[in-house]
Amino acid sequence: MAAGYAILNFMPHHPVSRAKGFTLIELIAVIAIVAVVSGMSLASFSTLTGDRLTANARKIVSDLCWARQLAAAKHRNHIVVFDTAAESYVIYDDLDADASADPSEEIKEQILTTGIDLVSVTPPTAQLTFGFPLGTTQTKTITLSSQGKIRAVVTFANTGYVRIQ
Repeated sequence: MAAGYAILNFMPHHPVSRAKGFTLIELIAVIAIVAVVSGMSLASFSTLTGDRLTANARKIVSDLCWARQLAAAKHRNHIVVFDTAAESYVIYDDLDADASADPSEEIKEQILTTGIDLVSVTPPTAQLTFGFPLGTTQTKTITLSSQGKIRAVVTFANTGYVRIQ
């Protein structure tokens, strides 16, 4: 046993490092990386609002074009009623040709995405009629808003053309 003890005494001893934790340089590097990633994510979230606003405007354009096509194809007027309080609109097929939106004539209801506001429909009547046979309508501007950004959907009277401004 004494011989084994003697061998252990001749082995070089390495000092044990007692430093635990991070160096200042490591902490600064981690903070810099977190700052860069945070900055990139904030930039991508700010464009998300504009994308959702544009997507809702495109959905309105699509539905208005669809209502116009239905008016020409079915030989009946189609009415779109906007509700600024409920942030929605409803498309009706005017089956009885009375130029009014009756609950039994509803064919589609669309609610805007949360956070998108249906600000106004001008001129003030919130009803838009696509007439047979040409799909013509009234000139209207439908204004959407979200976090200070605005998109407007415009319809043109003589042609029934719809576009985003």
